[in-house]
Amino acid sequence: MDRESQGTKEKFACDAPCEKGVMDSRYECPICLNYLEDAVLTSCGHRFCLRCINLWLEQKGASCPVDMSPLTQKDIFPDNFTRREIVQFRVCSTKEGCVQGEERKREETCGGHDPLVAALYERIILLEQRAHEQDIVVENLRRKVGNGAQHTKDGEEETALRCCRGLLVWRITGFSAQLQLMKASSRPTPPMLYSPRFYTRPFGGYRFCVRLNLSPRSPNHLSLVVHVVRGDYDDILPWPFSGRISLELVNRRVLSECVREVVLVGGEGAPRAFGRPPLQGPPINPRGFGYVEFVALSELTEASGLLVDDTLVLKVHVVDGVEEAL
Repeated sequence: MDRESQGTKEKFACDAPCEKGVMDSRYECPICLNYLEDAVLTSCGHRFCLRCINLWLEQKGASCPVDMSPLTQKDIFPDNFTRREIVQFRVCSTKEGCVQGEERKREETCGGHDPLVAALYERIILLEQRAHEQDIVVENLRRKVGNGAQHTKDGEEETALRCCRGLLVWRITGFSAQLQLMKASSRPTPPMLYSPRFYTRPFGGYRFCVRLNLSPRSPNHLSLVVHVVRGDYDDILPWPFSGRISLELVNRRVLSECVREVVLVGGEGAPRAFGRPPLQGPPINPRGFGYVEFVALSELTEASGLLVDDTLVLKVHVVDGVEEAL
């Protein structure tokens, strides 16, 4: 475990008592460093005390404390196999007069006096642990693919958004009804529509989404704003983001009469909206950048070609500076 993970153990240590004697590393919780209490196994293959991992997720966010993989309550499973082993191990090691059991414990821990036997034993334990963890991972994957066609469709859409190279075509169907909900809302902040999240490049790209809502300055206009979203490659990208952003409301009757705005961002003085999203909390940077009065509601008609079959079509193209340099 890395230094950062070790440093967090003290902050999230639980009050479970530490057993006396030699502790088998298979039964050790990475958070509290004590015997596993109500052992659970995560989808990424790590064991924790049930109470410890719940405290971690509550206080530190949805990530594994060992490898920082995304982690939620749905990815945590009871590890009954390990729970039974711990019970048997404790009974044997604490039973009075159990000389044979103590000798067996020393042999299992040290592998006897033969270095080859010790190495083979450690290898067997490692293989057993990996096999058990893989069973959990396979079961988790089987449950995910159990949705059949819907899961396949979602996977295809996710792949398309990752490989679109920063070009998103967002169709907003039933727009009139959604506009009425915005107008009728009594909340200080009216309802907002968010586009799917997309990447500027399949690997090593920035992640963005677009927000559409009534303008806070003029209720007769729509506001269109771009947000940076926490992505898979943020730790290897230069910040703040720099590049070119094109926002276009497509006119499907006369393509040359689209509502289009293009902006270049980057360098010193770049808006804070293009800084790296926070590592914890909501994945979308709360600060956005765009046009508060992008288009007047009066322009959204069938005759104008901007609203056809009660559907808006927005085309967004984000090109990052890294890609332009290649």
